[in-house]
Amino acid sequence: MKPKFDIVVAHDSNHGIGYANQLAWHLPEDMAFFKQLTMGKYFETKPNIVIMGRKTYDSIPKNFRPLKNRINIVLTQSNFKSDHDDVKVASSVEDAFYQAYNLVRLGKADHIFCIGGKSIYETMIHLEECRYLYVTYLDGKYECDAFFPEYTQTFERINCSEKHTSTTGITYQFQLWQSRQFNIS
Repeated sequence: MKPKFDIVVAHDSNHGIGYANQLAWHLPEDMAFFKQLTMGKYFETKPNIVIMGRKTYDSIPKNFRPLKNRINIVLTQSNFKSDHDDVKVASSVEDAFYQAYNLVRLGKADHIFCIGGKSIYETMIHLEECRYLYVTYLDGKYECDAFFPEYTQTFERINCSEKHTSTTGITYQFQLWQSRQFNIS
């Protein structure tokens, strides 16, 4: 049995997710939501796992990486090494899943999240183990060179917040999408 996981993403109305390996906007409310979701409420006893590519890991400001109170699994083909116990290195999606599943199976971790970037999203969104997309939808188009894959044909929106306006002036909405192929039972 393969582990189930969810994807967390913020994108604009054109599915843009970033520019030059950085977010294309500053949205503190999304950062707070991301932290609360991926850290989970039981992080002191059982952390969640975040799977990301090396470029995504490198894009996290140094004083915030590795993401605290979470097990970070970094996918890379390079000779990436980390000095932190909470960072694991994987050479493929399969390797990342193997490590994540073993941590969950052994009771050392609770939930698995994919947090990007572009090529990781493109692979993982099509896997049958993907249950939910936690989407922060930003109104408008931003200058982006990386985009999230189209998903409205294979996922169904099951929850949506009201539109909010950020302290930075960005209008956004939190959405929850469920895979049409995922069996809840």
